[in-house]
Amino acid sequence: MMNINNAKRAKTQKRQRRRVDAKVAVGSRVSVVELGSGERLDLKVVASVQLDVRLDEVSSWSPLGKALLGRRVGESIYVEAPKGTVRYQILKIREDR
Repeated sequence: MMNINNAKRAKTQKRQRRRVDAKVAVGSRVSVVELGSGERLDLKVVASVQLDVRLDEVSSWSPLGKALLGRRVGESIYVEAPKGTVRYQILKIREDR
């Protein structure tokens, strides 16, 4: 019984480390919040040739995509937009490959 509990605990700890260590990459699903308005966005970062905005995807070459790549949960990013600089905070990263 003790070995089963230890195995479950180790598996949970490994999953938690993966979440903490996760960086945004092409194929990642990312949840961000715009810090000015509080608006939450759930996006998938894709290569430009795969882009389908109807599926809440953002190109890795767009200003938002470029700002997200390589970032971790909790980090803030700044994106230049027509309305000015927009600040987002990364809430969640999920791999979707």
